Amino acid sequence: MNFNRGSFKLTHYHFLRTLEKFPRNYYYVFLLISLIKEEIMKTRELWFAAGLFLALLFADPSFAISAQSASNGESASRARPELITEKDYHELAIQANRVTEQELPQLRTQAQAGDMRSQVLLGLVYQQGCPGAKHDAAEALKWYKLAADQGSSIAADQIAVYYDPAEIFGHERGRDSEQALIWYRKAAARGDDVVAQYNLGAMLHQMGLDAEAVEWYRKATENGDPLGAIGLVGLYDQGKVWPNKNKHENWKEAVEYFQRLADQGNPGAQYVLAQGYREGWLGLHRDTKTAFALYRKAAAQGWPRAVLAVGDCLFKGSGVAKDKAEAVKWLQKAADQEDPIGAQWMALIYENGDGAPKDLVSAYTWYLLAKYYGRSVTFHHQLSPAETEEAEKRVRTFKIEHGGMRY
Repeated sequence: MNFNRGSFKLTHYHFLRTLEKFPRNYYYVFLLISLIKEEIMKTRELWFAAGLFLALLFADPSFAISAQSASNGESASRARPELITEKDYHELAIQANRVTEQELPQLRTQAQAGDMRSQVLLGLVYQQGCPGAKHDAAEALKWYKLAADQGSSIAADQIAVYYDPAEIFGHERGRDSEQALIWYRKAAARGDDVVAQYNLGAMLHQMGLDAEAVEWYRKATENGDPLGAIGLVGLYDQGKVWPNKNKHENWKEAVEYFQRLADQGNPGAQYVLAQGYREGWLGLHRDTKTAFALYRKAAAQGWPRAVLAVGDCLFKGSGVAKDKAEAVKWLQKAADQEDPIGAQWMALIYENGDGAPKDLVSAYTWYLLAKYYGRSVTFHHQLSPAETEEAEKRVRTFKIEHGGMRY
């Protein structure tokens, strides 16, 4: 799983989210029946309205939620759709990564019958492999295309990953930027998949189409994707968001934009501003205390890179009193969420016994994981065969638990 571009992030689909809301709407049926029992609805017009209400309720379960918002003085048009995020991708990756040989036939039968969720799961099964099937790129694409034809943004995004030269699909790197762009556009066009929005922005930037990349990075950012904020601030830093203005003017615009979002609780904006204050970047005066406070706010929303930053500040005493024991808790949390730098931190901590007791088996475990996630690391100790076997066993367990095992 590539966390720089989010090459795979999956799980619940939009239609499943709608179904999950459905039972709550029976409250409105109960309310309507109560009104009838109290003989409030005595006119033909009100009975007609009641029938229309019920028809809309069962035809579109979201109607009752919209009606409730309107009754609270909120415009139904202001209601935001539930978004597909990295967490959603990740949860489905874990599920597919555990499909057994006994479960595979039933999953295939459901996919052949046209079940979109099963088609995406089957695509992932063959993309990364699982206990029941080996990696098979052609088979994965077949199922993803069937799901994409039914409107799955996740399937379209994974097809784009197959073509994207910056990504690895299973065991192979993509080779067709134009096809990747086409499929990222299809995935992002649905409007509720922030992973696809970010990936489209990154693809456009990769191809030098920065004006449009800004648009998609901005959408991802405002929908709460921290990676979108990181992509966008990079373009601000290069003066490419406002090409007719100089770099310092772009920095000023960036700070105003991200401050507005940070005040609204946007984790990506909080993280970007924290980086600016910590490093004296974007024209900001260096202020490590403000940086740490912003990191904490972003970390409270669970983003691993912000969690890592809190641990890094605590370990080094940057903007906060140095506390290595507390730092290790944060760094461990980031590593447990598959942050590559977090894994590298934990390897060094256990190797050197700095912040936690020295433990070479744990150190080697995290070195292997950091290397798996793309970090350039070197382990400087010799383990016994039994210790090496134990570390490799832990790595395998970690990958299975996080949907990252390759077969």
